[in-house]
Amino acid sequence: MDDVTRAAAGIRATEDRVADRLARTGPILGRATSGDGEVVVEVVPGGGLHDVRLGPAALRMNTDALAREILALAGRAERAAGGRLHHAVGAVLDASARNELVSLGIERADDEDDDEAGPLLRRPL
Repeated sequence: MDDVTRAAAGIRATEDRVADRLARTGPILGRATSGDGEVVVEVVPGGGLHDVRLGPAALRMNTDALAREILALAGRAERAAGGRLHHAVGAVLDASARNELVSLGIERADDEDDDEAGPLLRRPL
């Protein structure tokens, strides 16, 4: 077996292990919620929006403030999703593959508590 064939077989085996892990974990999402619970953002690893939920008070916010809130929450949710992805597949990837995730912007998070309200403050409406 030549080096190319051996490398291709290794890639296929890794793909199979990752697919198996992801099938067992289900969808990997990160979620972040505003301090008052009025804005909830969910993203997939890499930051693609999956869902944004706005409560009645959020709809009364200034549009610029609401946009900033959504973007801040999306960033927190993205970090959580990246941490969850690393947790789900990290054991079946070698160090090089884990580093590739990081180079793609999918960071390993030390704290994966993705639904903590956090320090975002809102002015009273």
